[in-house]
Amino acid sequence: MNWKQFLTEKVLKECWHSSETWYDCDNAKHCRRRTFDNRNDLMDLYELIEKDGKLISFLNYLNSVCDWKDFDPIRDRALEYLFKWLFCLDGTGYEEKCKMVGEFYGWEGKMILNEEKRKEFNEVCEPVIKWLNDNCHPHIVVQIDCSSAKLFEGVCAFVTDKFIKG
Repeated sequence: MNWKQFLTEKVLKECWHSSETWYDCDNAKHCRRRTFDNRNDLMDLYELIEKDGKLISFLNYLNSVCDWKDFDPIRDRALEYLFKWLFCLDGTGYEEKCKMVGEFYGWEGKMILNEEKRKEFNEVCEPVIKWLNDNCHPHIVVQIDCSSAKLFEGVCAFVTDKFIKG
């Protein structure tokens, strides 16, 4: 039994098939055709380690085979929580972690509004628009940010798209 077959049958409790027997299986929906060269297979293994309550043991094993120095119980516990959080081992938080990766690679927080948030935005803005119409002339503009609201008056405007590329 090779290591891939061992992981499939003994650890993950799934059917193992060599490439020749894949199509002959009576229980195809239970077969995942594991290759252990991809993120899904690795994450399934990590999730199983966590589900079985063996994350600290796994970290200790890594320490022994990798010869890490200065491992201690406090750091083990911290790493356990970090791994659970980072790899979403409880099955939640994937979107949050993906967003963090985007920020790491330079995403600058451009908002994407879903329909519910658009409706909420419209409801919040409507009283401001009404106030402007009741109290100001048509050349007044409101600018609102996270910590202030400002009124501006347009004295002169010139609009051109002559220099816009694209």
